[in-house]
Amino acid sequence: MPTASTLPNILWLCTDQQRYDTIAALGAPGAFTPNLDRLCAEGTTFTHAYCQNPISTPSRASFLTGLYPNALGVNQNGNCEFPDTMSRYLITRRLAEEAGYRCGLVGKLHLASAFTGQETRTHDGYTDWRYSHAPTQENTQHNQYHQWLRQQGADFDAVFHRNDVGQHAWYRADADLALHQSTWCAEQSIDLIQQYAQQDQPWLLSVNFFAPHPPFDAPDACCESIDADALAPVKWSEDEQARQERLAAAGVLFQAAPCDTRDTIDTRRRYAGGIAWIDQQVGRIIDCLERTGQRENTMIIFMSDHGEMLGDHGLVGKGNRFYDELVRVPLIVSWPQQFTGGRCVDHLVELTDIKPTLVELAGLAPDLTHGQSLCGYLDGTPREPRRFVRSEFLDTLNMHMPDHPERHTPSYGVMIRDDQHKLVVYPGTGLGELFDLHVDPDELNDRYDDASLTHARTRLQTELLEQHVMASALGPPRTARY
Repeated sequence: MPTASTLPNILWLCTDQQRYDTIAALGAPGAFTPNLDRLCAEGTTFTHAYCQNPISTPSRASFLTGLYPNALGVNQNGNCEFPDTMSRYLITRRLAEEAGYRCGLVGKLHLASAFTGQETRTHDGYTDWRYSHAPTQENTQHNQYHQWLRQQGADFDAVFHRNDVGQHAWYRADADLALHQSTWCAEQSIDLIQQYAQQDQPWLLSVNFFAPHPPFDAPDACCESIDADALAPVKWSEDEQARQERLAAAGVLFQAAPCDTRDTIDTRRRYAGGIAWIDQQVGRIIDCLERTGQRENTMIIFMSDHGEMLGDHGLVGKGNRFYDELVRVPLIVSWPQQFTGGRCVDHLVELTDIKPTLVELAGLAPDLTHGQSLCGYLDGTPREPRRFVRSEFLDTLNMHMPDHPERHTPSYGVMIRDDQHKLVVYPGTGLGELFDLHVDPDELNDRYDDASLTHARTRLQTELLEQHVMASALGPPRTARY
């Protein structure tokens, strides 16, 4: 097992709802991300990384444990708690208890409901806890960002707009960026990294930005570097709205109703602006690593929990869909002391792959995982690539059918994709989607009922069934023969 002096520090940067096509170095038009571009040049970029649920809590539970949400029994946003029996799989707990890491958190965690501005913690392994879920949640006891704003003498009405019931609900367009939650995340991270530099102990720091999550309220100053005219146009086909309405009518639900979303330029500009401001904060954090002499032996992971439709396919937000805009996310890994930079990996990977990667690098005993270690890609000796990636939506959001607004309506979907095809099945509806990504990378031509793709559909349906069964709920630990 590696010793404390040979273990890497781990800086784990995770944004919220950032889709894959948002980094300039990876070809995103109109993006301003010089620090993420630099991280791509210094590390390994995985261009086809997929989350295991398009919603925060199940996705985060999955990548922190290396297990599919269905196996954990963490399928929903708004769950009262993360199951304690599953906490033994959390990579932060394992690193803290088995490898001697000091683990810290800045920002959100969202393993359980944070509706009130706090969440019930499990045995998560974090010693340093600087918590803030959403920037506008005025829970003074738990939202440490709000405590910090008060220490700065901030006028909350100069930072946030109020909604119709008088609550602070989104950032003002003229808000001071020095008081933004992304700035607070950087300030807290820098403080902890400086402290960690004084100790002889490996550390992991999870920095979980809330942006660019809705309400797409990046202040004007965030957006100065964004050329709105250069941003990619909305992906749309003439029959798109009818297709989305047909899915919605069958109970395949989404946060917002399908509509013609081709005129979403301000939303897309503010979304890109929020990412640009995160980029600046990432640069500040990396500069601190360099100043304190820790950059060479710090492994940086940059990623997001899931994506955002942003008007593509007639949808804004997230829900029971599996387009790349929603389930394909950025993933960059950089450790200068150990791995050569500038690699770009186009093979399919999942966010479940992060945990077994860290288990291997820390010399821990392997445990149950649905992921595959990425170490071969990082050191230039790839192992057997994944045949497929999968994602699921199992009654994940509390949503309602348009004609039944008074009651919660469960909605289900599962996705599997290989190198060429993506299959989506919406159980209980008789509907699905099938895309040939070699000829239709924008997923505009659904071929679910195309007889020429019957073989591909049947093959993926069989694979999906097998994998779903093999990833069924684990339940409490087995302690005896019977």
